[in-house]
Formats: sequence, C-alpha cells, structure tokens
Amino acid sequence: MKFRTRMILVYSAFVLSAAVLLGGFFYYSSVKRSVNQELRNLEDMSRQLTQQYEESIKAMKNVSHYVLSDVDALEAIRKLSVFPKDADYVSLYFNEAARVVRNILNTDYFISNFYRILFYNKNGVVIATTHEERKMNAGMNLDALPWKDQLDSVGYGQFAVIGPHEDDWGEKKQNVFSVVKEIQGNNLGYIEVQRTEDSLRTLFAISNPEIKVLLFDEKGNLLFSNERYEGDLGYGDFLAQGDTTARRFRNSVTGNDEFLAGNVSAETGAAILVAERYDTVQSDLRYIFMSTLLLAASFIGVAVLYIVAASNHLARPVQELADLMERTKLTNITENVELKTSSNEIELLRQSYENMLKRLDSAILKEKRTSMIQLQAQFDALQAQVNPHFIYNILNVISSRGVLNDDDVICEICDGLASMLRYSTNTKERYATVEKEADYLEAYIRLLKCRYEHKLEYQITIQPEIKDCILPKLVLQQLVENSISHGYENGYETMRLEITGWQDDEGWYIRIRDNGDGFLEEALQYVRDEIMKLRMQISSIQRNVELEIGGMGNANSFARLYLLYSEQLIYRAGNYEQGAEVFFGVRKSSTMEGES
Repeated sequence: MKFRTRMILVYSAFVLSAAVLLGGFFYYSSVKRSVNQELRNLEDMSRQLTQQYEESIKAMKNVSHYVLSDVDALEAIRKLSVFPKDADYVSLYFNEAARVVRNILNTDYFISNFYRILFYNKNGVVIATTHEERKMNAGMNLDALPWKDQLDSVGYGQFAVIGPHEDDWGEKKQNVFSVVKEIQGNNLGYIEVQRTEDSLRTLFAISNPEIKVLLFDEKGNLLFSNERYEGDLGYGDFLAQGDTTARRFRNSVTGNDEFLAGNVSAETGAAILVAERYDTVQSDLRYIFMSTLLLAASFIGVAVLYIVAASNHLARPVQELADLMERTKLTNITENVELKTSSNEIELLRQSYENMLKRLDSAILKEKRTSMIQLQAQFDALQAQVNPHFIYNILNVISSRGVLNDDDVICEICDGLASMLRYSTNTKERYATVEKEADYLEAYIRLLKCRYEHKLEYQITIQPEIKDCILPKLVLQQLVENSISHGYENGYETMRLEITGWQDDEGWYIRIRDNGDGFLEEALQYVRDEIMKLRMQISSIQRNVELEIGGMGNANSFARLYLLYSEQLIYRAGNYEQGAEVFFGVRKSSTMEGES
C-alpha cells in the first residue's frame, strides 16, 4: 500500500472516529438540552397558568370581600336573614334591604367581569345581578343545589371553589364555575360569584394543541381540562407523590411516556398539571438527529478533502525522492540530490540519503584500496616464499643429514621451520584466530631459543574468551621479531618477553612487552608519525596505501589491523618501567569472532 493511500486511510479513520464521537456527544447534549428545555417550558407554563388561575379566583373572592365590607349591604343582609320574604308585616323592611343588596351587586364592574353574582340564604331569599340574557329560575332553592354537600364541607367562613357545572340559577343552560363564601354570622347566607366555563377555557388556552392542561382539586378530582376526558386519567400517582417538579412520567392508564409539570395553587389548594406526550417531542429529536447527521457528514466530507489534499502535498516530495533513488546508479552516485518540493522532515530525509550515498561511495573506494593492499600483501607473501618447494627440499636434505649424524636438534629445527613456512606462505587465508597466531608465535620463539638458549625467556598468557577473535596473519610474530631485533642492541644476560591477552566489558586487548632498551625518543616519534600517516592514507578517499615490500614493523602491523577494524582499533607503542611495550585492542562493538 502506498504511503499516500495509507496516510489517507489512517487519517480518514481518525476523522470518522472523531466525527462519530463528537456527533454522538453533540446529539446526546442536544437531546438532553432539548428535553430539559421542554421540561422548563412546561414548568413555566404551569406556573403561569397557576398564577392566572389564582388571579381569577382572587378577583372572584374580592367581590365577596367588597360586598361584605359595605356597612349598608351587610346590615341589609342581616335583615334579610331574620324574616322570610313572604311575611307581610315585614315586607317594607324586606324590600328595602333587598334593594340595598341588589344595588351593590348590580355595579357595572360586576356585570362586565362576572357572569353572575348572587346572595341567598336559607330563608329562600335569592338576589342576583340583573341581565337581560341571564334571567333567573325563580323556583330554585339552596337545598336543591347539587354541590350543597361540597359547600357544607368547607370550613366556616372559607371559600369553596366549585368546578365547571351547569348554572343552577339561570333559565338558560350555561356552564360556569363558582366561588362561594358563607357569610360569617347566624345564618346570614352565602355569596356566590360565577364565571363562565369559556372564561376558564380562555384562561387556560395555550398555542400547542398537543399539550393538555388539567385542573384538580385538593382531593385529586378533575375540575377542568382543555379537552374532554372520562374516567381515570392516570395522573393520580403523580399527584400522590406530592412533587410536581417537571419530569418524564409513565402514565399507568395509557402506558405512554409523558412530560409532566405541575403547580399547586397556594390560594385554593388546586393543582394545575401540564402534560405533553413524549412521542410528540420525538419530532424535535428526529430533527436534532438529522441535523447531527448532516453536520457529521459535512465535517467528514470537508476533512477527507483536506486529508487528500494534504496527503498529496506531503507525498509528492516522498515520491520524488523514491524516483530519485530508483535512478541512482554507481555511475551517478556522487551527484547532488535535489528535490523540487520539500518540507523540513523530507529535507532531513534527503540529506540523510545524500550522506548515505557519500558513505557508500567512500566505502566503495575503501574496498578498492583494501583490494589493492591485499594484492600487495599477497605479492609480499609470494616474494617472501622464494620458491617454498625449493626451501622445503633443502630443509628435508638438512633434516636427513641430521638423522645420519644422530642430531635431533637439527631435525626439530627443520620441522619447526617447515611448519612455520607452511603457515606463513598459505595465501588462501588472510586472517587467523588469536589462538592460531599464539601457536605460530610459540613455534617461532622455540626456534629462537635454539639460538639464544637459556638467555631467552618468554610467557604467553591468552584468556580463553578471546581465542576466537580475528587478527591479520603474522601480526604477533612481526611485533615479537621487531622486539628481538631492535630491543637488545646493548646486550642483555636475559631477554624476557611477555605476551598477554584479555577481555573486559569494553573490548579485548593484547600487550607485548620486553625488558630491552625500549624505544628511543626519535624512533618512537618516527613510529607515531608513520602510524598517523598511514591512518590518513587509509581514511582518504583519494589515495591508496603504499607499503614497502617486506616492511614488517609497527607501521605495517597497525595498517593491517586498521584495515580490519577501522576506528574501533586501539593501538599504542611506547615504553614502560622495564622496556618497550606495544598494546592494541578492539572495542567490543566491532569484535569479530569465528573464522575468516
């Protein structure tokens, strides 16, 4: 899969996940906000309707207060309660008292704002506001009222609110609701204030036809609703809880979920409920869902377009760099890497690729130089062989003469020398293990002891952990030979050599010491200069290393070790308290083990 396609898919998946999460959160919060707003609206509506209802009831109560606060009217009511209306001997007093009460009831304010206002007592006296269209039924009396029991159950001097009912006093059928108060005193009578049911319907009118408005009395009986209902409406549980806070409610009768809000009138004790079916709110929730879906789709569409554009912009320099890599060959490896479009990250990648090409070119040149040095080393080996078959034949002749003369030493010398020649002239292997090099070195020192006898002492100590590490062939023998040849020019009774190999956490090391004259300062400086010169020649990409044929000193040993281990090589030549010392080692990160 291409980088651009993968980038588009990854970021598109991220955008889709983000859109789902954000859309879900937006939908959830919007639904919650919408539901809470609807509940608040119902709560405000119930509170407002309660307030309007209380103001209407207060206005009806104020009529009774107004009438009873008039001294003449109150005196007339007392007179009317003493004698029956058909007593001849008090007709004059009766008519005068009735006139006073009728005058105060027939004020313009009362007639305009209320359907009917009545005074009546148990003596059968009934006085009401006069209106052409609201004529009285003369045959009605107090005991025939259907809500007489409700009136009697109200406390003395308290108001009774009678729910919508048919007007019992009028000739014309008219539904009204009433507020009745029993006048305090000895059978003084009652004052009833009526308003039409239509005025109550107007009072509770709302714009949303899906919302029900219900008025319940203190006992939970339905007094009024904006629609016609029969039987149990299922709100008894809600009212019984005593908590009319707006909330979601499962109607036990209909089985429907509804939003309910209510308020209890402090003036009358009646409860006003506002109810709305939950499924009517779902249309708003569907609108929220579609809006959320549209917003999420728009967000995803815009984001995907941006991702595609951004991916094309970001992938263009990558594709250019890939095409450039495909065109790179050994013939143009040194050319500069140029990109038409780039960014900081791509520029770093371009620089890294360009640096890699430079290192590759340097490695190729280094390999060429190494090959030439190896050819030169092979030429030196061939030059040193001087027809090894001829030398082997001569050694066999000498060894045979030693056998004839019964001289075992000559035979051992010839055998050791032949073994060394076979090892040193074997050009198939360029490198050897430390163990093989140590064995060859010991064979060489044993030959030297044939010459120096007890005067030469040596000790070879190699830890087993480094026996499989790799060295250029003959490197140890070269250093020991150099020590024997140049370290004892002043003559010594004992020539002592110590060859030690060990390993620690950072790498492995070999040290060669003698007890000879040590390095002269001029010779030591010469060796260091030669080593530095060789290091620069080998590291340079423009020059090849030129070694003198047969040159086998410190410089030669360093050059071959440096070609094998490069900058990981540690090499020092110097003096210590008893003589000369050559030390070299390899850091563990570059240690090579096994056979070449």
